Amino acid sequence: MTNKWKSLTQDNKVKLIVFIFGAVLIPVVGVAGDRNNLGSAWNSLSEYQKAIAYYEQALSSDLKTYGEAHPAVATIRNNLGLAWSSLGKYQKAIAHYELALVTMEKKLKNHPNTAVLRNNLASAREERAKVATN
Repeated sequence: MTNKWKSLTQDNKVKLIVFIFGAVLIPVVGVAGDRNNLGSAWNSLSEYQKAIAYYEQALSSDLKTYGEAHPAVATIRNNLGLAWSSLGKYQKAIAHYELALVTMEKKLKNHPNTAVLRNNLASAREERAKVATN
């Protein structure tokens, strides 16, 4: 890392990441999309609790706007699953992945993001099993 990056505050790092990658992180739009992207920025900085807080705000907003059966909601649920998995909370991750997968299989069954979601779910189940046997 460069000295300039190291000298930035966490908030400024998040702002920079969102500025550079915000439009391509996740295809969720509007205020919920902004919150989702902020969550992704915090997630990339390993600030999982902060990421979860933003993802939950985005989820709440998109559930009100679209309802459960919308790909944008599934995307946010997938992101929540990733953050919970990173914290070792596999059951919470699995719950979000399963809800997201129901939507994605109905709406975008053969889409590459659906395959990624299936993989995320399988990985969380595998990690949960490893923890259970140790």
